[in-house]
Amino acid sequence: MLSFDCLYSLENYTFFFISLLFIFISYLFLFVNNKYKSKIIKNRKKKQNPIFLNNLIITKEYHCPSIMNLITYCYEIYKLNSIQNSIYIAFTIISRDQIKIIKINLSNKSIIELMILKFDNFPKKIKYFYDKMQNKEYLFIGCNKKIVIYYIKTEKKFKKIIEYEQKGKAGGRIISIIILPIYDFEIFFNKFDNNNYLIVTFIYSGSCTSDIRDIKILKFNNNKLNLVNEIKFANQFKFFNSSLFLIWEDNISKKNFLITNIYENLKIIDIFNIKSSFIHKEDKINGFNEHLGENGCIIKKQENDFLYIGDNEGNLRIINLRNKQITKFVIFKSGGLIVFIDNWNEKYIIIGTTGYIYVFNTDINKIISKYLSIFNSGRIHHIETFFYDEYNFYSLCVGGSDKIIRLFY
Repeated sequence: MLSFDCLYSLENYTFFFISLLFIFISYLFLFVNNKYKSKIIKNRKKKQNPIFLNNLIITKEYHCPSIMNLITYCYEIYKLNSIQNSIYIAFTIISRDQIKIIKINLSNKSIIELMILKFDNFPKKIKYFYDKMQNKEYLFIGCNKKIVIYYIKTEKKFKKIIEYEQKGKAGGRIISIIILPIYDFEIFFNKFDNNNYLIVTFIYSGSCTSDIRDIKILKFNNNKLNLVNEIKFANQFKFFNSSLFLIWEDNISKKNFLITNIYENLKIIDIFNIKSSFIHKEDKINGFNEHLGENGCIIKKQENDFLYIGDNEGNLRIINLRNKQITKFVIFKSGGLIVFIDNWNEKYIIIGTTGYIYVFNTDINKIISKYLSIFNSGRIHHIETFFYDEYNFYSLCVGGSDKIIRLFY
């Protein structure tokens, strides 16, 4: 018969053995998990090349309004931090004053309609924004005369926190106070001062013969907007048709610039330069004065940052943003006017024309592949790139004049 001391000793050895076994299993799990993660990362790098073998019709009721001679786009593709294996697309529908939000399950590609947001005037731009400082997610809706900001509580619960509109003096012979029409906006995080900023462009009549382009820069913090800078341009009256509205994050000067077309010239505007209060046509600001197109993207290389932009002939020009010089001119022999250019992963850019989608290699500055548009009728309006690294999902969201939004992946 075993003594009490023996039993106690045996119990200690058993506990010690179980502890060692637990530690071994834990290390084994970490080793396998790290190997798995490493394999995923390697697979991601392999699959990041823009190769599209499948397409999925998201909706056949997309509506793309035409405003001030400009074909706008009004859809956004995004994911939510709290929901895994799903993506979301918000888009304007035929009724013009409504946005529908749908959910796509990445496992089986099933589509679920979640909700409809209604507005008192038609939306023309949608932007998802993640506030990394507050760990909150938002949807910015740009309408004709206001920007509506929703805090995303859950995938089906949106809380309206701000309706931003701006009053100002406008008119011809008779000047009156009106709610100014919004032309475009962009929301971004400034890593140089750790703040979020909303940039809004208003275009309105300043007199019988001229119009005003008013750019307001507002800090977005704690669900509030505060004006920090304003830049105005006067121009002989004409309809603007510029859709170029890019934020350039310059790591050398540690500044953010707005790249846009002003008076048919490409301009690079120091966003936070408070000295730029009112700029006339003859005034010169930091920029590259060359009449180019309305679509472009910024590629960051080790030595320089480059602007890839289409011209009015449907060709591609590459501009060194450091010395403001055109470094390359690429001729497109077919495919129509360039309607979209976006960065894929610094090595590639996606170029959309009215009839084709091109993949352009920025290391060799050449087209490496070309996809014929599968739209039965009409033309491509806009393309949105979208990555979901955790699920190795890399795609293009394409909207066209045939009221269809497709997902290429």
